[in-house]
Amino acid sequence: MPSSGPQVLGPVSTFTVNGTDISDFVTNVTIEDSREEVDVTGFTQDTRSFIPGLRDASINATILQGYGSNEPDAVLGNLYYNNLAGTVKVNPDTNGTVVYTMISKIYSFSPVSGAVGDRNEIEVTFRNFGTAGITRGTS
Repeated sequence: MPSSGPQVLGPVSTFTVNGTDISDFVTNVTIEDSREEVDVTGFTQDTRSFIPGLRDASINATILQGYGSNEPDAVLGNLYYNNLAGTVKVNPDTNGTVVYTMISKIYSFSPVSGAVGDRNEIEVTFRNFGTAGITRGTS
């Protein structure tokens, strides 16, 4: 099967939180998935040896703030203020086939950010909640 080639984020990339599409408000997204490196080097070895340890995952997003009922303040504020976990889905693939999903919580929320004349832009980090971390699937 031929490669789909390099991809560009937008205009058909999507970002949903608990099924609510807030893609029109998202200007930047970074998905991070990592594992600790656990050193298992024994006394008699002269070269370090590592195995994968615990995973950590996050989705970092720059979001233009909106205060309507299905806009970022209501959707994200609901998770944060009620200490709820939510499902975040990022579909970056312009072919519409790849989706990254994570059950997450928000541990810090700044609902207003900016100076006079600035756009009200917030940075949100969705942290892994549960045992699955980031999952890659197809839509």
